[in-house]
Amino acid sequence: MDTSRQKDYLWNTAAGVINAAEAVVMSMIVTRYGHLADAGILSLAFASGNVLMTIGKYGGRIYQVTDARKQFSFRMYMIQRLCSLVLMAVSLTAYIMIAHYDDRKAHCIILIAYIYMIEALEDCFWGMLQAEDRLYAGAQMFTSRWIVILSLFLTGMIITNDIVLSLLFGATGGSVVFIIWMWLLRKRNMGADLIRSKAVSKAPSWLLDLFRQTTPLFIAGFCSIFISNIPKFSIDRYMDDEIQACYGFVAMPVFVIGLLNQFIYQPTVVRLTIEYNDGDIQKFRYDVRRQTMAVTLIAVLCICGAWIIGVPVLSVIYHTDLSGFRCELVILQIAGGFLAMSGYFSVLLTLMRRQKLILYGYLFAVAVGIVILNYAVKIWGTIGASIGYLCVIIMLFGYYFVIYQRVIRQKAG
Repeated sequence: MDTSRQKDYLWNTAAGVINAAEAVVMSMIVTRYGHLADAGILSLAFASGNVLMTIGKYGGRIYQVTDARKQFSFRMYMIQRLCSLVLMAVSLTAYIMIAHYDDRKAHCIILIAYIYMIEALEDCFWGMLQAEDRLYAGAQMFTSRWIVILSLFLTGMIITNDIVLSLLFGATGGSVVFIIWMWLLRKRNMGADLIRSKAVSKAPSWLLDLFRQTTPLFIAGFCSIFISNIPKFSIDRYMDDEIQACYGFVAMPVFVIGLLNQFIYQPTVVRLTIEYNDGDIQKFRYDVRRQTMAVTLIAVLCICGAWIIGVPVLSVIYHTDLSGFRCELVILQIAGGFLAMSGYFSVLLTLMRRQKLILYGYLFAVAVGIVILNYAVKIWGTIGASIGYLCVIIMLFGYYFVIYQRVIRQKAG
């Protein structure tokens, strides 16, 4: 493995760990220096922020990286990203106004959404760096920004015991790190297409076309995150912030499988795209099987770990008695394995340019999820949320797997 590829895997893995741990670490800090109800508010804020971030990213990263024919320039992707960030800000404003949250909860949601707004903008540069075979630089940018955010959040909670002020410290520090990285990228002459290229055509046709191409990916990404957070929104509706916190603690490991999987397969996306476009289906299938086996192994290890030591470990980590949530934890870990697999096959269908098929699966899953999960939480509480979520994710994975098999057989002839 060459040096550049080693750096890609090293830094991308580091970024994956940070991404998987950010909500965990902040929740740990809050339960020690704040209140359990504050941890519930933070869990809802992360759920809302992740849903809103999909609007900010608008499905651009995967399409940008897999744009092997360079149909759109980086400058075009950046202009689209700025437009989608405006949509994210408008959506955040509407959500806060409609939800009628108290000031404390509203401020937490706004600050987490702001952090994710910076992340959505950063993501466009990360996609550019990945396309230029400098994936490690994007991972370094992400990792350093979140280290500063977490450090300042911890410092703020120790000094003030105020979650809102602490989030403000973290958001400010993250913004400063992002600005520094923009200066470094320009100094290193990365992203010259954005800095030096002539202005793009004022006609909106290319922008509308780019939005048209990425809209199915955006809706799919939005639905994916929304599905995973429907239980939290339902709990916010029918239960209190302390139950929200406990469910959030046992649900947190669900996303670890998917996030680790994402950062493992990200360095292979460009290669898989080339293999598929060149018709090297045998090699493509081999690489997909390897990744599928890796996801399965990670999922099995996480499920076994959840059953054996999950509750005592999480109880220590979050400084909260979670002994009554063992069943929820194991069920959610099983769901996490299917969620990771669904995410991976949606990426495969993206590079196959089958975005509309991805969209249909997610729309169906959201419709079913809203009906099942709201009813399940209202009647059976957190165990209903866990089982209902597992059923929805299994249906989604089954749909994507069948579609992938059909498309790959057609490609193989």
